[in-house]
Amino acid sequence: MNDFRIGVFKTPSRRPLSVLAGLAALTALTLAPAFGQPLAEAQPPEPVVRYETSATIEHHDNLYRVADSNAARSGTLVRVSAGVNLEREWSLQRLGASARVAPAWRLAGAGDDTVDWALQARWDWAAGRVLFGDLNAALTRLQTPWEEIGSSQVNYQRISSLRLLAGLRLTQDWSVIAATDAWRSDNSRPERLAADLRREGWEAGVRFWPDRALQVDAVWRREDGRPRSAQSIDATGVVLPQPIENDWTQEVGLVRARWSPAERSQWLAQIGHVRRQHEQLQQRDFSGLTGLMQGRWAMTGALDWQVSLARTIDVPELLSATYVDVRSLELRPRWQVTGPTALSGWLALARRDYAGDPAVALSPDTERRDRWRELGLRLEVLVHRRLLAHVDVRRTLRRSNLSAFEFNDTTVSAGLMARF
Repeated sequence: MNDFRIGVFKTPSRRPLSVLAGLAALTALTLAPAFGQPLAEAQPPEPVVRYETSATIEHHDNLYRVADSNAARSGTLVRVSAGVNLEREWSLQRLGASARVAPAWRLAGAGDDTVDWALQARWDWAAGRVLFGDLNAALTRLQTPWEEIGSSQVNYQRISSLRLLAGLRLTQDWSVIAATDAWRSDNSRPERLAADLRREGWEAGVRFWPDRALQVDAVWRREDGRPRSAQSIDATGVVLPQPIENDWTQEVGLVRARWSPAERSQWLAQIGHVRRQHEQLQQRDFSGLTGLMQGRWAMTGALDWQVSLARTIDVPELLSATYVDVRSLELRPRWQVTGPTALSGWLALARRDYAGDPAVALSPDTERRDRWRELGLRLEVLVHRRLLAHVDVRRTLRRSNLSAFEFNDTTVSAGLMARF
């Protein structure tokens, strides 16, 4: 399961690839004096550059996470990651960019080597005290989790996203905002073309931002989804009687909030009413509340918690359903035992109902319903000011009303991480 991360929501603008191509020009503009400021003004501060690298060896007793009814195949992976982050801030402008590459090799195996990578850029801009906005762009390549493929095949998803937001300040605390975004996913394997997806959206509303500790957005949002091709196989792997077009339109009334009451405590919340309509098989339409609350709570000087509670209608990694109704809970306590030593754990629970599967409209009894459980423990030791060692143990279980999708996996890993 993916880790939950506290941060700003990122939704993807139209024509992401063309705008990404122009991002270099926009970045060059930020290096010039902002909005016509005189050249005699003091030079902006030097950019802040941070580097991070890690190496981990992990052993799985069910590497490909095949069903319990099949013979599990153990395996050991070596994962290496290297990344760089750049930040620059001057006047009313803030620029950030990052790059990361993460290859992985299977010991005593062939054909299982993978290379993931990610590029991201963000520009927070302002013109005087009235106009403001931000531009976010990302391009990533990720391996589809083996449990979603059901075999040892390697499938890459290349995802590009772009979001442009602009705002007009009405008073010291209130602003009106508008944003447009786009998200595109392409799969490397030809048989996965039905999972390729294009999403475009826009939103408008108001923002309440009285100080740096609190920000609240209330917006109305519309989004359109267009899979690249018709779907011919349902979420259970059965061939559909006829190909189904999965185009959909979604409207959301949404409230987002970010609150930082203290340096070590941060909270992010979102709640909205979602109405999704499909062009074909309207029995799959969705109408209801979705939401997210995640945060970090510093209970004492040595103990803090990360908590996440959510209900979303996520797009699955492989588009066997137009959406998956996901309800999840995650708890992550961390105890600073001594100065260099910390012990942390996590418990993750999730229910995933494939209600957007076309087969559900044809026969409700075929709806796939999965239940996830994951339990883990990590020991961290700071062996040097910039070098951290860790050992992890993790147990993952997926149970389903369809036995072909059930699996168990125990993972033991150890690694080093360095920051400069």
